[in-house]
Amino acid sequence: MKTAELTTVERVYNGFPVTFKIGNSDLMVNANQMAAVYKKRPPDFLRTKPTKDYIKALSQITHISVNELVFTKQKQGTWIHESLAMEFARWLNPEFGIWCNVKIKELLTAGKAELSEDEKRLLTGKIDQMEMKVKELEARTTIAPEWYTITGYAVLRGFRHIHTDIAKSIGKIAVKLCEKEGIKPGSAFHPVWARVNTYPLDILDKAYRKWEKIPKF
Repeated sequence: MKTAELTTVERVYNGFPVTFKIGNSDLMVNANQMAAVYKKRPPDFLRTKPTKDYIKALSQITHISVNELVFTKQKQGTWIHESLAMEFARWLNPEFGIWCNVKIKELLTAGKAELSEDEKRLLTGKIDQMEMKVKELEARTTIAPEWYTITGYAVLRGFRHIHTDIAKSIGKIAVKLCEKEGIKPGSAFHPVWARVNTYPLDILDKAYRKWEKIPKF
């Protein structure tokens, strides 16, 4: 079974991520992640005689080769078949074994498993981090590394959203500051407005501070 052909699903147990890869009828689990929950290593389990006997018997009964029941991929670690994963989980800890058993059954029967509150928080955090990273990359829209659009500047400074009217006001202030200092605003492509101005970071800092001092009614 090749992991590239499978759907990847990540679940969390006591704060530790455990990755499952689901195929049409089989499922693989990342053994390194499982072992990390209890500060163990997959070889601690795989090299024991009972485990070797189990793998041999499992291969004969399922007609799945040993190399497909257990294999290692560079930068991913060791992947083990669902049946072996449940044995490994029980070997690590009985409660962990029950958790893995439940998750594997849910994933195989429904194609998904309910997220725990910890998993939801972890997923939300990852999505937020990814969104911020994308926005930071979008913010740098010119070759000059310290020049930003108004929206890009807002992202850089941690503002989740900036209203169009506010952006226009800060932009007008930034233009005047550029004129005063003999700086020509830059230009960047925008998917909606076609082209928008970019400004040096220090100009935007000054423009924002000036805008903050303007009375708001």
